[in-house]
Amino acid sequence: MEIFLLIAIASLLGIFGHWLVKWSKETTSSNFKGYLLQYKINTVQSISANLISIVTIYTSVPDDIGGRALIMVLIGAFTAGYTFDSGFNKDQTTDVIKAMVKTIKNE
Repeated sequence: MEIFLLIAIASLLGIFGHWLVKWSKETTSSNFKGYLLQYKINTVQSISANLISIVTIYTSVPDDIGGRALIMVLIGAFTAGYTFDSGFNKDQTTDVIKAMVKTIKNE
């Protein structure tokens, strides 16, 4: 159970990490809670993909995993969380603004 929780925390930290990168690059102005709640369907898709990933990772590791192998699994879970959130949880306001700027520049 401890390994499952570690994997889940690492994956959720990946979601937070994705928001933090977007926030630090100023591609989103939302706080973390606002980012998650603004487009709920995107967040549901991201969380669902992450839950599937967490269960898949957990079922594929031995119960007695430890040391470097556990660290690598946690890095993989973090990366999965980041990647799924990046793919599903788009800040659509920023995407619309970017498209508008691109259109204006092309005119």
